Amino acid sequence: MYPKFLFFGVAVLFVSIFPKLALSQKAIDSLIKNLQNSQSKGVIINPTKFELKILSLLDKENCNNYNAHHYLWFKNKLVIQNDGSGKLYEINPGKNPIRLDKTCYEGYNFKAFNFVYQDTLLSLGGYGFWIDNGLLRSYDEKNGVWYIINTKKPVPFNTNSVKFYHDVANKKIYLIYQNPYIIAGNKSEKDDPNFYVQCLDLVTKTWWNDPMLFNKALVAKLENFEEFNRAAFNTQQGLLLDLEGEFKLFDFKNNKFKNISREKNIYLFNSTYKPFDKLYFNKDSSIHILNCENGEIDSIAFGDADILDPNIPIYLPLTKKESPANRSQQLIATIAFAFFLLLCGFFIFQFKRMGEKIKMLSLKLESNKDSKNLIQNQQSFKANLTEAENNLLALIIKNSMEEMMTSVNQMNQVMEIEKKPIKIQNNLRAAMVLMINKKFMVYSGTQDELLEKRRTQFDKRFFEYTVQRKFLSKIK
Repeated sequence: MYPKFLFFGVAVLFVSIFPKLALSQKAIDSLIKNLQNSQSKGVIINPTKFELKILSLLDKENCNNYNAHHYLWFKNKLVIQNDGSGKLYEINPGKNPIRLDKTCYEGYNFKAFNFVYQDTLLSLGGYGFWIDNGLLRSYDEKNGVWYIINTKKPVPFNTNSVKFYHDVANKKIYLIYQNPYIIAGNKSEKDDPNFYVQCLDLVTKTWWNDPMLFNKALVAKLENFEEFNRAAFNTQQGLLLDLEGEFKLFDFKNNKFKNISREKNIYLFNSTYKPFDKLYFNKDSSIHILNCENGEIDSIAFGDADILDPNIPIYLPLTKKESPANRSQQLIATIAFAFFLLLCGFFIFQFKRMGEKIKMLSLKLESNKDSKNLIQNQQSFKANLTEAENNLLALIIKNSMEEMMTSVNQMNQVMEIEKKPIKIQNNLRAAMVLMINKKFMVYSGTQDELLEKRRTQFDKRFFEYTVQRKFLSKIK
């Protein structure tokens, strides 16, 4: 009796499991054959569901094998990375999986983004030990272990809502992400609901200095989106996502959110929504969808002609909040700049004053020269005066002949110094009057001054000028 039950149990197990194993192997063989017939490198293969597995991975070590699988095309072979660990398996048609790494430690990188760059396997971010991390890890083939690459600063992100795009041509990784949830710490802090965009340069291993703010007009399209339950194609033109039955393209390089033509949208919808588990990948300018049950691959041409450009930006510059420290620094900088301007103004004013003083001293120096040099023409007094001195003397003589005093304002106008500071006006007028009187005394041989000044009648602080009456007839 027992042998019958035993036989029946084995038969049931064989019937229920063998078809799945056979179909899985057929899908694997079809996928490998498809990728081997192209020159594509580092193809990222996305499953319909995050938990989707098309074969069983068993090894000798006591490591968990229930984790999800990440599928990568690495050095012309299919590699599966076990989620949440560093375990890697090489998959070959008709053969058992080959364990590549020598690690067993796991639990630190669930839902990490795994990709290939310059024939090197890399892993970015992930969740583990109750924390989201933004670490970049590299697989060392020689030693079979993973090492952390220094990116100067980590960019942690909420693993459940992040979207990745590998720009193979420009060697960059873009991601749309939310900041990790706050689990502990300052209770006054709140979870950040905003989406952001960041970029990792794979050449320099550096991130943008500051993230960009994801266009809030597009947020509604992502709120109900889960990364592994809808189609996501890493195309040459950008990240192609299925957003509630409508395909959209995120062109990160040109910062544009683009639509897909109606015909291509319908074709993609019909191909991706068929009732079977699928693997998605893009190569040779075409989108490929693998039926995991029968191994059939549907290839869909996809190029620039299928893309419509509504000119909507994906991300915008982030408005920074001013901290008290920044405001203090700005205030100090403003005060320093104002002080600098005042200092410059002071030196410019002093420089002008110095120029006027030099000019006045030059006039005084000229008046103190040898008396013989002051008078060159003995026949006419006016011939020994400069043009400016003659103009001033003519004004004063005219007013004196009319028995009028000459005001300082009239003198300033003739001397063209009315726009200069009052103190400089006073000095220049005094110097010119002094020079005229000095030349007259030398010319006439007298010690009397030709021009004399008197205080004004209404304001004793000011002077008026006239020619001494006894000399009016002697001036030629």
